[in-house]
Amino acid sequence: MNAVAYSCVVTIIFTFVLGFVVYFGQRKNRLNQLWLLVSIFISLWIIGLLGSIISNSETQALFWQRILYIGTAFIPATFFNYSVVLVKKIEKYKRVVIELYLLSTVFSVLSFTPLFIKKIIERTYFNYWPVETGIVYPIFLFYFATISFFSIRLIYKEYQKTDGLRSKQLLYMFVASLIGFIGGSTNFVLDFNLNIYPIGNFFVSFYAIIMAYAIIKYRLMDIRFVVSRSLIYIILVSLVTASFTFLSYITATVFKEVKGSSTIGIAFVLSLVIVTTLEPLKRYIAKNTDKVFFRGRIDYQRLLLMLSEIISLEIDLENLTKAVTENLTRELKLEHAILFLPNKSGGGFTAIADGGKNLGTRITKNHPLLTYLRKYRDLIVVEELEREISDMKESKDRKKRELIMYRLEDFDASLCVPVFVEGELKSILILGKKLSGDIYNKDDLNLLEVFSPQLGTAIEKAKLYKEVSDFNIKLRDEVKKATTNLREANLELQSRNRFLENLQRITNLVTRTLDFKAVMRDIVNSISDELGYVGGILLLVDKKKDRIFVEAYSESQLAKKAVKLLPKPIKEYEDILSKSATLSSKVVKTGEIQTSKVFS
Repeated sequence: MNAVAYSCVVTIIFTFVLGFVVYFGQRKNRLNQLWLLVSIFISLWIIGLLGSIISNSETQALFWQRILYIGTAFIPATFFNYSVVLVKKIEKYKRVVIELYLLSTVFSVLSFTPLFIKKIIERTYFNYWPVETGIVYPIFLFYFATISFFSIRLIYKEYQKTDGLRSKQLLYMFVASLIGFIGGSTNFVLDFNLNIYPIGNFFVSFYAIIMAYAIIKYRLMDIRFVVSRSLIYIILVSLVTASFTFLSYITATVFKEVKGSSTIGIAFVLSLVIVTTLEPLKRYIAKNTDKVFFRGRIDYQRLLLMLSEIISLEIDLENLTKAVTENLTRELKLEHAILFLPNKSGGGFTAIADGGKNLGTRITKNHPLLTYLRKYRDLIVVEELEREISDMKESKDRKKRELIMYRLEDFDASLCVPVFVEGELKSILILGKKLSGDIYNKDDLNLLEVFSPQLGTAIEKAKLYKEVSDFNIKLRDEVKKATTNLREANLELQSRNRFLENLQRITNLVTRTLDFKAVMRDIVNSISDELGYVGGILLLVDKKKDRIFVEAYSESQLAKKAVKLLPKPIKEYEDILSKSATLSSKVVKTGEIQTSKVFS
C-alpha cells in the first residue's frame, strides 16, 4: 500500500474508535449518539477511498466508489443534525433535518445509477480509480458544500454568543469542522481525473485529532469514565501478561530441574499470588487514574454527611440557610446557590440566602414557576426544560414554561429544587452553573432529592425556634414595659399620697388660728417645707381696684436671699389686672394652672 492508503487506515481507525468511545461515554446523550453517526459515515467515506486505491479491477473500484458516496451523502445530514443539537435549535430545524436525511437517501440510491456514476475510468498515478460523473453529481456537490457551510456557520454564530468553557468547546468544534470539510472537499477533484494528490483524508485526520483534544481537554462530550476504565483494564491486562511471561521464564530457567507435580505446584503458587494481588492492584490503578480524569470528583456521601450535620446542629434560621448555600456552592463547585423562603404575608417567596445580587429578590405568588413546582413536585433541570420547550408547539402551556425558564435564567440557574414538608412547598433551592461547565449528573440529582426533605424539616424547626425566640423577646419586653408602668404608677401614687398628707398638714395649720396674715404666712411657708418647693408667693386679687398684689411669701433662707436682691420691698409689687399679661394674671382670668420655664 502507498502513503495515501496508510493514511486512510489511520484515519478510519482513529475516527471509528473516537466515535464509539464518545458513544459509550454517555450512550443516552443525543449529542454523543449523533457524533457516533457522523463518525460512521466519515469512516465509510474513507473506507470507500481506501477500497478504490487497493482495488485490482474496475468492478471492485466501482463497488468501493459507491460505498464512498453513500458515506459522503450522509455526512452533511448527520453533521447538520449534530450541529442543531449542539447549538440547541432542534425545534427550529426539525423539519429541515428530516428533509436532509431524505435527500441523503436519494443521493445514496442515485449513486448506483449512471445519473451519479457513469463508469470507472483509468487509474491515476497513486492507484486511485476515478469515476466519470453523471448529471446529478454537480447537484450533489452543491448540496454537500451548502449544508456543510450552513452547519459550520451555526456553530460559529453560537460561539460568538457564548463564553467560558462552552465557548472553548464551540471554538474547537468550529476549527475542526472547518479543517475537515474544506480539506476533505478537495478529494472531490479526484473524480475529475486530475493528477492531484488526495490530501483530503490528511485534513480529516487533523479534524479527528482536534476533536479528540476538545473532547478530552474541554469535555465537549464527556468520555472520561470510558477512557479511565479502559486504561485500567489495559494496564491490568498488560501487567498480568507480563507477570505470567516473566514467571514462565523464571520457572523455565531457575526451576528447570524441577519436574512433574513440583512444576504444577510452583505454577499453582505463582498463579495464586497473581490472582490475590489482582483486585488490590486494580483498586490502586483505579485510584490513581481517577486522580487524573476525575480531579474534581465529588464525594457525595461525605457531602451528604456534612450537610446532615449542619442541619441537625444549626438551629438559627439565618445561620442555617447561609451554611447550606455556602457548603453546596463550595462542595459542588457552583457559581452560586440561592435559597427562597415563603413571605410572611402576600404569598410568594423571597431569596434569603445568596450572598450576591439576588438577595431579597422575590417570586410572586401567581408566577407559573410556583404553580409548576406545586403540580409536578420535581426538580427542574433548566437545560432539559429548554429542550422540552423547543420540542413543543406554540400553546399556552409552552408560554407558561417559557416564563418559568426566563425567571430561572434571571437567577442564572441551572437547577431548581423544590423543598416540600408534609405536601406543602416550604422552600426553593436554586443552583447556578458548575464552574467546570459540566452538566448536573445523576449523582448530583440523587444527592439533592435525598437532602431536600431533610432541609425542609430543618428550616421548619429553625423557623419554629425563631418564632419562640421572638415571642420570648416580645414577652420580655411586655413584662419590662408593664413593670415600668407599674413602677411609674407607684411613684405617682406615692407623690399623690405625699401631696395629700402635706395638704392635710397645711389645712391643720390654717385651722389653728383666725389671724388672716398668719394663715397666709403659714400657707406659703408650707409650700417649701411640706411640698418640697424652693419657695412661694401668695398673691391676692382686689377686683374693685383692678389689681393683683403680694400678700405673703416664703420665709425660707433661700427665699429671703432672693427677696433681698429685689430693688424694692416685695409687697410694693402689684399689677393692674386688666392690663397685665403675667402668668399670675392669666391664672385669675382663665381659672387654669399656668406653667413656665422662666420666671414672670
